[in-house]
Amino acid sequence: MNKHEQSSLELKSPNDEIDLFEIFDLLWRGRTAILLIAGCVTLFALAYAFAAPQKWTSIAYVIAPKVEDISPYLGRRRVLALVEKEKSVDAAAFASRLFAEFIELSATPIHKQRFLSKTKDFLDRAEGMDDLRAAALLERMAGTTLAVSAPQKNQIVPYYKISYTAENAHEAQQGLSSYIEYVNTQALQQSDAAFGDSLKAGIQARKASLAEMEHGVRSQHESKIATVETALYTAKQAGVTDYAAGRAIPGNTVIELRGVDRLFMLGETYLNAELQALREKPLVYPPRYHEVQYELQQLEALQNYELTPAYSYRYQLAPTYPTSRESPKRMLIVVLGALLGSMLGCFWVLIRGMGRKRSSSSTS
Repeated sequence: MNKHEQSSLELKSPNDEIDLFEIFDLLWRGRTAILLIAGCVTLFALAYAFAAPQKWTSIAYVIAPKVEDISPYLGRRRVLALVEKEKSVDAAAFASRLFAEFIELSATPIHKQRFLSKTKDFLDRAEGMDDLRAAALLERMAGTTLAVSAPQKNQIVPYYKISYTAENAHEAQQGLSSYIEYVNTQALQQSDAAFGDSLKAGIQARKASLAEMEHGVRSQHESKIATVETALYTAKQAGVTDYAAGRAIPGNTVIELRGVDRLFMLGETYLNAELQALREKPLVYPPRYHEVQYELQQLEALQNYELTPAYSYRYQLAPTYPTSRESPKRMLIVVLGALLGSMLGCFWVLIRGMGRKRSSSSTS
């Protein structure tokens, strides 16, 4: 017999074979220990399932608003466009732009953190923490509490999904509603701030135009008064009292009085009357002055415009009241705990039985 055949016989010796009946016998005799270990692990899993923080998620689906949802903001922009001689406001484009701002703000971590920093959940968790730990907690909550999902491909209605997770169903629904309202306010304020800048620029431009026209008319008026006063002084010095207009004297030269230097020849009587009229009559402004005044009144009225509630979104599905707990899955945890406990019990019984068998073999 060669060495290879001898080694094969040694491997197949009864002492090295696994006896399934012996294993079942060990497990049966150690059933009490298995049940105790499985029971302990199951109780621990049960305690964890009921002690672990619960997660309830409320969901809302939002789409772009309709014209009636943003009519107050459209009205102001239409007046501004009319005054500025621009094209009429594209309502659909404005609604899409406003909704895009709403989605951008709702998904921005900084706005999530600003909202969550004022919630009771965060304030309770952050109590006693230093600023660094509280900031880290706020960042984690922003990543797990609030989520915004874009529309899926080939979706009939391109709605966005916004979800909010809390420790009970009521807080989840209320938190999501509050967050959507918060983001809506921020989006409208951001859009209104841009409109306010355009409005202020229009008002300032018209005020500057009015001031320029007033200065021009006033300067011309004062210049004319000064010219007449100079002519009157000259007429007094020259002793010219009256002027006989329209007479042609044979042999004499007719002098044109259009030049400023010859106004004194109109005589004191005429110049005094003209000077008094210039000082008493109101200033006369060009037609454009009154047009700009009217435009300014329209624009200033927009500053005090009372805005009714508007929405930068429209619900496809309002924030839901969650009816099922997202986590912990108590039944699953208990079942997994029972399976794990049973496996640990069987493993412990087998290890103990193999140890006893090995020690009895060594003594014999």
